[in-house]
Amino acid sequence: MNEKHMGEIERQLLQVSRSRKRLREAAAELKLDDAEEHLVTALLAADSEMEKVYKKLFQSTYFHVPEAEPKVRKRRSEQDQDELDEQSRQAPDPPIHTQESLLP
Repeated sequence: MNEKHMGEIERQLLQVSRSRKRLREAAAELKLDDAEEHLVTALLAADSEMEKVYKKLFQSTYFHVPEAEPKVRKRRSEQDQDELDEQSRQAPDPPIHTQESLLP
């Protein structure tokens, strides 16, 4: 993400914020003009929904967490050691020699 991208996000957040302000102002104006209650309620409900849109856009852009980080490649020496460890796990155990088995 670069400065240009963040500028566009800022512009869209500002548009949502301005829309919310106009909705609240329209609701207040209708209420003063004794408009039917369902009209005021509808505008305030739309403002509430726009608040959710603003919050979701803000959080999903500024606080976005990538879903999966790419795996980091191991250094060659770590890969070699892993291969040796795997081979030793698969190899049969050497025979155990006791003193008696070593005598002629």
